[in-house]
Amino acid sequence: MIILSAHDSNLAAVLKAYGFNILEPVPFESDIEWELFIDDDKKYKVSVWYNGNELDLSHKNITCNDVGECDLDSFLKFTTRFAFSMPSS
Repeated sequence: MIILSAHDSNLAAVLKAYGFNILEPVPFESDIEWELFIDDDKKYKVSVWYNGNELDLSHKNITCNDVGECDLDSFLKFTTRFAFSMPSS
């Protein structure tokens, strides 16, 4: 599990990147958690939590089941567009 606890503006930016409208300020002591695990079919899955509530990412063309467990490949395909890579030397 990876936990991001940062300034409210950082957390709001991550939530906005996932397609969520942030209508209220991010509360003090907020966090986003990414959980990577292997399901019963031996497939990697990801779930994302915000302040203890699992986020529904299926609206972003990420393949997720009805309990919020998302396919790792589709999750990475969606999220890599926000990542940057260092130039090779």
